[in-house]
Amino acid sequence: QSTDDSFRINGITDLDLSLLANEPMRPIGGGLISDYSPSYSDGKCLKLSVFRPGCLRLKAATSYFELRDSCIRLPFSVSNIKYVREWYEKAGKSLDFSALPEEDPVVGNVPGWGEGRQHAAQQLVRRSLSAILNKVCNALHGGTIIVVPKETDTDDFFRLKYSVSSEQLRTVIHDRASFEPGLSNPHYRKGMAGADLDEAHFSERALARTCDLVGSFALVDGAVVLREDLTVLGYGAEILDETVSGDEEKVKWGKHPHGRPPERPLNSFGMRHRSAFRVCEKIEGALAFVVSQDGGLRVFCNVDGNVVAFDEPTPEEWVFPKVGTREP
Repeated sequence: QSTDDSFRINGITDLDLSLLANEPMRPIGGGLISDYSPSYSDGKCLKLSVFRPGCLRLKAATSYFELRDSCIRLPFSVSNIKYVREWYEKAGKSLDFSALPEEDPVVGNVPGWGEGRQHAAQQLVRRSLSAILNKVCNALHGGTIIVVPKETDTDDFFRLKYSVSSEQLRTVIHDRASFEPGLSNPHYRKGMAGADLDEAHFSERALARTCDLVGSFALVDGAVVLREDLTVLGYGAEILDETVSGDEEKVKWGKHPHGRPPERPLNSFGMRHRSAFRVCEKIEGALAFVVSQDGGLRVFCNVDGNVVAFDEPTPEEWVFPKVGTREP
């Protein structure tokens, strides 16, 4: 924040640890690092987010810019896709917290405590997908992650080379969310001490390791298949479809800040993209995240029986501001 020629760092936040990273944050007293987000309305403050070498995002007043692969662009992530956000909500609501207390151990009864925990679960699903996709994109190997509705008979669509039927991802998200909304709220966090804080940090580490493991599954040839309730069915999946694509079959694109790319014939894409398209075409409500060997990401969604694709969203956490925004 500059008043003349001076420059001051107002605060630092870790997007991987704070569930409030995309919401207004408050100063936290007594710590070496202040988790604080200043006001940008006067146009004098800049917010710089660095994701990896050569990839950063800048917020100046109400404008946002992103540097990625030597190109300046508007930020657009998988979280900006309506149909992906709807999955976050379903997955979060599939987790049962009814056995947990509905009040803070120090403050006591807090209105909306249970709703806050459910909201935290949805945020954790979003953050977990971001971590998994980042793992696959940064590996520069390519991979596919497919999310199918709970009632889908996967034997009709996939041949799983490695079947796991694991609820580990679901379990660790549930465990981590069980410490919310207390852990992310400085007002209630004082009620967490000693063993409670240790357990919260252990659950954070378990979630990070599980996301890394699921991301590693995607680096095996074939797709990773998840149910929408976060159960990992298996990996190395072969998609059972022998439909031949003709030149007349086009890929339709969803809304994007840069505008929609021109339609392309489906047969101009590689095998990963064509297979993901077919899965979404046949399974209503399916989502497919396809990563190319160069790290590029595309998302396919089944929308009212039609496949809609989103070109090159970023895997990092990002949500557009509410004002003046048209979400796809």
